[in-house]
Amino acid sequence: MIINISGMWNDAVCAHVSYINDCMDSFIAEYQNEPKLSHSTHGKKVWNFITQHRNSIADPFQTDFSPLITIFENEFPKNSNLRKKALTLFQSIFKYAKFADRDTKGWSAYSLCKKMKWKVCPYCHVHSTRTAIPDKKEKRGFRPQLDHYYSQADYPFLALSLGNLIPCCAQCNGPGFKHTKNFYVTPHPHPNTDAENIRFSLTAKDPKSKNDLVLEMLREPEDEYEISLESYSECEKTENAISTFQLFERYQAHVAEAHRIARAVKEKSNEGASSRDQMCKQEDLPRKSSTILNFDPYDDDHYKCRTLGKMSRDIYFASLAKWP
Repeated sequence: MIINISGMWNDAVCAHVSYINDCMDSFIAEYQNEPKLSHSTHGKKVWNFITQHRNSIADPFQTDFSPLITIFENEFPKNSNLRKKALTLFQSIFKYAKFADRDTKGWSAYSLCKKMKWKVCPYCHVHSTRTAIPDKKEKRGFRPQLDHYYSQADYPFLALSLGNLIPCCAQCNGPGFKHTKNFYVTPHPHPNTDAENIRFSLTAKDPKSKNDLVLEMLREPEDEYEISLESYSECEKTENAISTFQLFERYQAHVAEAHRIARAVKEKSNEGASSRDQMCKQEDLPRKSSTILNFDPYDDDHYKCRTLGKMSRDIYFASLAKWP
């Protein structure tokens, strides 16, 4: 996880909570009117689970569902026939496939994603996650994938829970990356609640040259540098995220941009070496940074809205510390 996206769904809360509650209300009504369902063991247990925990399932600000998953694991033992039937029933209650379909009328994954606050994948911060609503003509529309932080295949009762839906790029959610990895078993940072814990830096690729001299000069070709990622504080979840999303390898494709930012800061510093410029420097920082980055790094939200924004901001401030 590169950026924290708490507040991502604030504009969608009312509509989405209403949608989830409608799904659960429909099941409860069906249960009361369908003897075959209400007399079955799995039907009774699913009904009990829904009625007892519906507030947690629908809570738009709930993100840690591990206590609820533990209850589910105890109520529906793995590899049991009861669990298989319950999973199928949960899927029919929350109907995620229908919610995700582009042809669904009313509230849907497209409606939800259109209300996102930030439109860049929080896992990698490399790809855009913008949304276009399908129309009746030829515009098919598009939206980001909605990753289930806790797998919907394993825990379908969380298929629509707002705190379990992470808008992300297809690469991060695809084979070789998150895909079917179970974050309940292997903990990862949650973009809605965990603090940002990855810092980017531009370093010399040659281990013998990883010192200030090479970076001070910035005269080597771009391919002599690499982008390093490190945790602000030691954290197993952060290390898991760097590995799962192959962040180090993916960011090497953006060395040229990091190198450009560092050189631009260095050149601006050289230009402003006169005493008069030195006096005006702090006042002039926002203007200078916007010409280098095309966003304001001093704003706590601007970088989240830009692809590579966190990397760019980190490189900018590290360079500014080196060449004030």
